[in-house]
Amino acid sequence: MASIVLNDQGQILGVRLTTGNVDDREVVEKVTKGLWGKLFGDKGYTTTFSVTF
Repeated sequence: MASIVLNDQGQILGVRLTTGNVDDREVVEKVTKGLWGKLFGDKGYTTTFSVTF
């Protein structure tokens, strides 16, 4: 599974590769560490996970 963070210009800011049995929400905190601003994701991220920048 790939988790990719892009900026508003489409540049890759972070990438994390995991096996299929890893919950994507566990990866968000690691791949966004050190970033600030708005974070957008699909409904699966927003219903049970909150990130503060």
